[in-house]
Amino acid sequence: CALALARGGYVPRLWRAARAVGGLARGVVEIVEALGGVSEFVAEVRKVSGWLDLLAMAVACWWEEGVGIEAEAATALQGLAKEAMHGKGVTGDLRRWLPPGLLPLLLSDVDGFLAQLEGEYRGPELVWSKGCRLELEEALQAAVSDMCAASKE
Repeated sequence: CALALARGGYVPRLWRAARAVGGLARGVVEIVEALGGVSEFVAEVRKVSGWLDLLAMAVACWWEEGVGIEAEAATALQGLAKEAMHGKGVTGDLRRWLPPGLLPLLLSDVDGFLAQLEGEYRGPELVWSKGCRLELEEALQAAVSDMCAASKE
């Protein structure tokens, strides 16, 4: 199934549909959770920047249908990042968006990651506040909106 999706060119179509049609977020997350350990599928998700959509869902700033699936999206993202062949690439992509103190937490403890996103913290590895979260949300919303617009073209 994952190989057919990857080799058949369906991953870009799946993401275009998810970005263009409301109500598909949960289904996309379920597919990624189920197939996130298959290297060819992960490579295709990276090509369409699907990891960025999942991060936006985990931060709960991906349209209305993304709200309520933060844990599932973060778990799917964790699975992509842990995949043997392309996981390091996903981790590198995430490094550009998450501060160093949050990324290891996402990779090891999804619940802790989500709790930290909601909280405030000041320590040697991480300074995180509601302002930081708002800045991340705004940047993710802009990036996802741009990808949605590009998907509709």
